[in-house]
Amino acid sequence: MSFQSADISQLTVADIESLIADGVPESSALEFKRELRLDGDEQKREFLADVSAFANTNGGRLLVGIDAPKGFAAQMPGVDSRETDSQILQMGNLIRDCLRPALVGFQIAAVPCADGRSVIVIDFPVSFVGPHMVTFRGSQRFFARSSNGKHPMEYSEIRSSFLQRGSSAEKLEQLRRDRINRVITGMDFRGIGTTKTAFLLEVVPLKSLHDEVTVDFRGHPNLRADFTAINAYSADATYDFEGFVAFVWNHPDNQVLAYSRLSRYGYVSAYCSSLSRLLDGKQTIASRNFEPQLAQAVANYSSLLRQLGITLPHAVLITLLNGKGVELFRGPLVSHPMSYHPVNEVNLSAPVGIISQENVNALLLLRPQFDAFWNAFGYSSCINYDDAGKWIVERT
Repeated sequence: MSFQSADISQLTVADIESLIADGVPESSALEFKRELRLDGDEQKREFLADVSAFANTNGGRLLVGIDAPKGFAAQMPGVDSRETDSQILQMGNLIRDCLRPALVGFQIAAVPCADGRSVIVIDFPVSFVGPHMVTFRGSQRFFARSSNGKHPMEYSEIRSSFLQRGSSAEKLEQLRRDRINRVITGMDFRGIGTTKTAFLLEVVPLKSLHDEVTVDFRGHPNLRADFTAINAYSADATYDFEGFVAFVWNHPDNQVLAYSRLSRYGYVSAYCSSLSRLLDGKQTIASRNFEPQLAQAVANYSSLLRQLGITLPHAVLITLLNGKGVELFRGPLVSHPMSYHPVNEVNLSAPVGIISQENVNALLLLRPQFDAFWNAFGYSSCINYDDAGKWIVERT
């Protein structure tokens, strides 16, 4: 795994030393600084310009404590470890307070070296909500990066960046519409019950919306063990034209209950009808069942994509298919329905969620999506969260 794709929390001094041993050059996605002082306004503006440039281009990493006099990593003087905590706090506050729109998903870590020194690594994700403008003390400028470093963005670059970011949302919704159509027409996978109430989940790397991403299945022989369907302990598996599919077949009905497909183009699309049940002649879903199952699937699929080298951020799309008339139960399904009224829409498409960092709490990430589903049943929000925002199961 390359330095750029390695998890920032797992970096060691050996990883840093390898950059120097190999004489790794700076690039549009990698920059070295011997030191980074943020004492004056000009220093802070320069740092924020670097942040804006990374975010508005292809993301990347900035390493503080590496000497690169000719653009190649040469020495590792490091930063006094006694100062790293205060520097990291100051950097984080500047990034959060002085860029608009806000930049989410950046990470900062200190890698301990020798003699009480550290190298500070700042990881910038590819951002699809920009371009990001520096707004420090009257500054209102956009920056971008090339192999020669950062530069102020020209009008044409700013316009192009806005159009590209806007097209990301459009492409996600088009992908969702296409998938819904394929499912309800029975074209997406054999044996689907096209009129069943089901959840459709998609985990889509935003990078794949603009760049070509391809999964080489030959290099990943353990997919049958690592990839399964929603709400399933085990599943059959096969390949089809789109990619690798894990599926659960209900033999009495001769229909597929659930399937999950890893597309050769680097995203996951999953269907599950086993999270709904017919109870007393009414179609129902139980929140204490579908919420943790969907959250676990989101965490698993995003983790698998990262293992395949498909970097964050990942978009999460959840749709309730054939939901008209469905009633909500908090669970278990022997309790009374929670809904003030059954769902009125045929398909419910929840807002898009974004996974922007490792080890995400999927139940917390998906709260806006779950709130939207509870809205459809007459509630202001999902009541399975406590005042601190934690998903709980203790209350009855």
